Amino acid sequence: MGKISKPLLFWYYNSARDLPWRVVKDLHPNPYFVWVSEVMLQQTGVKTVIPYFQRFIQAFPTVDVLAKANQDQVLSLWQGLGYYSRARNLHAGAKQIVAMGEFPQTAIELLKIKGIGPYTSAAIGSISFGETIPVVDGNVKRVFSRLFCLEEKGQALHDRAFELSLAEIESSPGDYNSALMDLGATVCSPRNPQCEICPLKLNCCAFKAGCVLDYPKKIEKKPMPTKYGIVAWVEKDGELLIRKREQGILKGLYELPWDEVEKTDYDKIDSDFVKHTFTHFHLYLKIVRTKKIQEGQFILFESLKDYPFSTLMKKILKKFRL
Repeated sequence: MGKISKPLLFWYYNSARDLPWRVVKDLHPNPYFVWVSEVMLQQTGVKTVIPYFQRFIQAFPTVDVLAKANQDQVLSLWQGLGYYSRARNLHAGAKQIVAMGEFPQTAIELLKIKGIGPYTSAAIGSISFGETIPVVDGNVKRVFSRLFCLEEKGQALHDRAFELSLAEIESSPGDYNSALMDLGATVCSPRNPQCEICPLKLNCCAFKAGCVLDYPKKIEKKPMPTKYGIVAWVEKDGELLIRKREQGILKGLYELPWDEVEKTDYDKIDSDFVKHTFTHFHLYLKIVRTKKIQEGQFILFESLKDYPFSTLMKKILKKFRL
């Protein structure tokens, strides 16, 4: 073991991506910056995250400032990133850290913070505090799957990659983990790996066997279900009825009143529709203009920009506002 660390780090120090959360003050990157970036990067690509991260840090430059913000401010800056529970947990976690008096410095302590799981705790612990612990994301699993021709899938692959990565760490665990993630994102990519420029090709089982694209082994995905709903568009004296969502994945965001319905009831409505895809299902919504007042609040159309809406609701507002 320990054969990949040196060539990997040499490559990283010459080819690392220029990312705003890697700005170094003193010795290690700011743990707050690393935390925010890793939360944003869950289920979201780097190019999309960068402008969101920059706006977020400009508004909330420290964990103390974030802790003092109200939730609407936080969600407003998260609009468009999706997976809004990440923003709510980040906000709650900031309050925990402020109450603790200092930023936790080990993966075990970081796990006590709301919304921080094994991956994020390892990223912060290693990158910001030099803790010797592997970070295993999709990129890292793909790299190790190819390096060692691993047959495992799912959690078994995750556990095996963690074990192998831990055995390979020789020094600078933060840089080592960042290097693996960069390598998977830019060189050892899923469909078009650039094996000819990979610093680990001489150590790679799949490259030597000419079967790189056979790894990692694929898990068959189940088809996503489709759901249906009816949205109430209620106008009164030049204002639009909206409400704040109190539960579910879009909790804390504002929306037009709507309810999920059976497909048979959905099909009876003759109106335009909006389609949106979430992580685990497709959603079709039809909009019904009505005078029936429901629970919520009326706001001026020009005030819509001041409220945090999901991408789904923004689609509806854009399509149906006359």
